[in-house]
Amino acid sequence: MNYSAPTNALEDNTSPRGVGGWLFVFWLVFTFAYPVAYVWLLQKAYREHTLDVFDCIAVIPVAMAVYAGIHLWKPSPKSMPALRLFFLGWAIIGVVLAMQDAHLDSLRGVWHFVREESLGLLYLVPYVLYFRWSVRVRNTYGENLRLFGPNSLL
Repeated sequence: MNYSAPTNALEDNTSPRGVGGWLFVFWLVFTFAYPVAYVWLLQKAYREHTLDVFDCIAVIPVAMAVYAGIHLWKPSPKSMPALRLFFLGWAIIGVVLAMQDAHLDSLRGVWHFVREESLGLLYLVPYVLYFRWSVRVRNTYGENLRLFGPNSLL
């Protein structure tokens, strides 16, 4: 019997494929848990009369998370662009919301801004790296998340 090793992971039937493992965790958190938590926080702010325009702007990354989640569940050519849009939107909205809370005219305010942004990025960076290097992502969507260059995150 003549057996040749697969030339890439896409030809290897033993490699992980489909929404499973860490990809499933990401999908579950950002498609269901994130929107539910946002709605809960929004209604809490409304009840306490602390709802402001920035709370409403935060619906944008929630909507992008659901949009990306739909495309990630059923792989399509829109999967990676939807994911790029979500990650970019998350970063932009995170900066806007952190700046809204921070008083950048003092050192304490700058520290608060840096701390808030760092916490958001600490949660986001591992998943960006996962989507960049995962064999499961490449096998499922036909490509990994590109960070630079054409059709990339930046």
